[in-house]
Amino acid sequence: MFLSDDLRERVASLATSQIVTPDTMLNSLVEREELCRKLSPPAVFGAVVPGQLIASTVSRHFTVLSEISETNVWHRVLEALVSELTEFDLLSFHTGNIAESRRLNIPRTAYYWYGGLVAKRVAMMLGCFDVYLWNEMMRPASDVVFVGDASNVVACYFICQQMCRLLKSVRLNWRKQQGAWGSRAELDEASHLYTQRLAEGIMENGIFIGSDEQNFYRLHSYAEKHYAWAMC
Repeated sequence: MFLSDDLRERVASLATSQIVTPDTMLNSLVEREELCRKLSPPAVFGAVVPGQLIASTVSRHFTVLSEISETNVWHRVLEALVSELTEFDLLSFHTGNIAESRRLNIPRTAYYWYGGLVAKRVAMMLGCFDVYLWNEMMRPASDVVFVGDASNVVACYFICQQMCRLLKSVRLNWRKQQGAWGSRAELDEASHLYTQRLAEGIMENGIFIGSDEQNFYRLHSYAEKHYAWAMC
């Protein structure tokens, strides 16, 4: 089995802590992975993901929100959205059908102020793993890809897209209301900071229903591990 240098060092370190040889530890990890695969529901390759239905569901819930919505309204909308997606089997707790989402383009400045936070928290909320792709240096935007269950990554894509669009409107609306109390750079930074704090307030509380939180975090860990092994 081919392992990257970093992964080989991690296996050796884990073996040392468990007082076994690296080969024994590696064999144990492989056997555990094979057992998990056998116990997981069979993968449904080629299954059609209802992307249009997921997109319309997300869009319908977000029509309640505007650039002046309070944090508690955001929470109610997101909780209701996750509940409906789960109720109608548009989200999955299974891990047999791992896929990547389409690339979601987010302006680089927006990504660093609030887009990255939103992408990471939405991914964790739905048991996925977010991957930020830095593109050309002169290009003012980059891409985010979600890795996880085929249905969940589609939901992540559309939720994150809607949130970033609306947060952009929040920032522009807030900046417009400020008048001209400072320079353009000062007003831009203040508007981004305001939007960042709003995003943090929206995402700081777990947006989960009942025991779903534990399952979604388990899925997130699985997707992260799957992506790490694929990149070795």
